[in-house]
Order: sequence, then C-alpha cells, then structure tokens
Amino acid sequence: MQQSPTGDWVTDEWMNVGNSVLIEIGHDPTRSLQQTGCVRQWLADARRAGYEFEAARETILAVVRERAKFAGRGKPPAWFTKPVAEAIQAGVVKAAEETRAPWADFVNRDYADHVTACVRGGKKRLPYAEFRAAWEKRNGYAGASAECAA
Repeated sequence: MQQSPTGDWVTDEWMNVGNSVLIEIGHDPTRSLQQTGCVRQWLADARRAGYEFEAARETILAVVRERAKFAGRGKPPAWFTKPVAEAIQAGVVKAAEETRAPWADFVNRDYADHVTACVRGGKKRLPYAEFRAAWEKRNGYAGASAECAA
C-alpha cells in the first residue's frame, strides 16, 4: 500500500474497501445506492484491535465473501456488521500473534465451523464469548482466557 495522504488508512481506504464489499455481495459500485459507511467503522474497529490495513481488509472481505455465498447475496453492507465484528474480535486473521494463546487458532477454527454449521442448518449460533468458554472447558483450557488477559 502506498503512503496515505492523511496518514490514516481508515480514512483513506474505506471507500475502496466499501466498493470491494459491494462487488462481493453482487452490487455494481458505480450504480449502487447502497450505503457503505459501516465499512469505515469495521476498519476502525480492526485498527483498534491491532490489525494492519491488509489484514483488516482481508478479514472483512473473507467474512463478506463467505456470508454472501448463502444468504447475503444482494443484501446491504450493514447486514454483515455482526459477523464482521465477531471475526475481528475473534482474531481470525493474526492481529497480535505474540499476545495470543497457542490454542487460539484452534478455537477460532472451531468457531468458524460452528457458525457455518448453524448457517447451513438454520440454527441459532452461540456468541463467540460463550462458544470460547465452552470450548475451553471441553478441551481442558478452562479459565485460560482470563490467564492470558492478566
């Protein structure tokens, strides 16, 4: 990525990412009247979580791409806000690897599988925090999240 004019990649790149989101969900960005302001917030949330621009962009587009395969085609970008926020919170893409628990990738992979199974089966998915607590207990890491945060 080239040097940004304002020094803030959220401000400089949110429209480009917004257009990419529109393309992924089946809208023509040159003709669409869909609002993409939520993409700016997604990027700001990702930056706050420790992501660099490329990682934030790829995380957002991966979530939108996956959700658009099933029920998200043709929906407005704001429809993807909750799954994007969960992916950013879960650290699906490496945000700050040195502070992550060694088992974090496993719980994130299992959560992604859980969400996919729920979407395909028409079931309600667990919020990430509940899923992670149950996963830690089931796999012998009970309370490990609190230890890593301390």
